[in-house]
Amino acid sequence: SILHAYGKNEADVSVEIRNAIGAVVASTVQGREGLIDPVDLNPRFQGAYLIVNPSDELRASTRVEPLFNRAPCDECHDRRQEVLGYILVTVGRRNLEEHEHALRTYMIASAGLTLVLLFVATWLALSNLVVDRIFKLARAMGRARSGDLTVRAPATGTGDEIDALSDSFNTMLEDLATARAEIEKSYRASLAQAD
Repeated sequence: SILHAYGKNEADVSVEIRNAIGAVVASTVQGREGLIDPVDLNPRFQGAYLIVNPSDELRASTRVEPLFNRAPCDECHDRRQEVLGYILVTVGRRNLEEHEHALRTYMIASAGLTLVLLFVATWLALSNLVVDRIFKLARAMGRARSGDLTVRAPATGTGDEIDALSDSFNTMLEDLATARAEIEKSYRASLAQAD
């Protein structure tokens, strides 16, 4: 039936079919048949419209959809009668508040998850940049400890602390290489004099 096609029989959602003057013909709410409620039914409106009930404590909004006179209706209804009735789907405040609460919870959870993922991605990117540079410096130090004074720590030109450490390490290696060369030169000279 039309009532079941337009909504569930819930306490907070009601569906009614009204005739052209607004009398309830069928309803998902028991005992409403024959009643005329003060709902703004506009026969001149050519499509569905929404009535928002901001001051109503029970009903949040009502969707009104006109039932137009069509060819199959001519058997029972006068052709001149354009609107035969209306379908009203009313959503209660509780249902709307539950949906609003669920949406708010979903939005907060999504925002929190997004922030956590953004933090983790940023942390990983920054830590990889820093850790990678420190590992390169540590490898250069290991080679220098083994006696290779030609190795240099990579300088990125960022001007940060790691870059300053790399520059200092490279300067130290240059000074050590120069000192080693002078010691070797002096040693060779002393050997040449001894001969």
